[in-house]
Amino acid sequence: MPTVVDLPASQQPDAAVREDPAVWEKPAQHRTSRWRRPAVLFGAVSCLVLLAVVVAFAGVGGRAQPTVAAPAAPPAPPASAPPPVLAAPPEPAQSQPEQLEQAVRAYYGLLPDDTAAGWQFLGTTERAKARGLAGYNQFWSEIDRVSVVGPVTVADNTVLVNLQFEPKDRKPTFERYRLTMGTAPDGRVLIESASRIGTFALAGR
Repeated sequence: MPTVVDLPASQQPDAAVREDPAVWEKPAQHRTSRWRRPAVLFGAVSCLVLLAVVVAFAGVGGRAQPTVAAPAAPPAPPASAPPPVLAAPPEPAQSQPEQLEQAVRAYYGLLPDDTAAGWQFLGTTERAKARGLAGYNQFWSEIDRVSVVGPVTVADNTVLVNLQFEPKDRKPTFERYRLTMGTAPDGRVLIESASRIGTFALAGR
């Protein structure tokens, strides 16, 4: 390797360089490392910037997407109510003649067996005529059977009825009665008074 003395004059280093032997004693790779440091730093900075950009995009891409609420299910239709139970139509109110006839037939249908129930059909006047419940029971105790014969005629509050009595120790009789009807405070139909207007023996008896 040629020394400095052997180099041509145009290639001789200046005096400052020649006087610093450390410059010439360092290996060539150490001398050139000073020029490479800025390039290395620039490359490192570029890598950091690139890494930051990648992380930023990754964060955006990995961000949880807003959930879209599922559409609410339509409300269930209300349970169908059971069909309303239609009440039976009220029975037509009976006319006064029908009520009076029905009461008379019901009264004699109880006798002579159920005098306690029959007593409830009598008004004050007829109860007094029967001499109370004791006299009433005594009268009917002598009758085996009583029945309504033929139609029942109603005019205002008066009822005409034909009755067949079958006494225990006498022949049956056919009697016609006029009944005056009234109404109790609770609405029940009452027999206020009873009058016999005729007595006939039945044919063939």
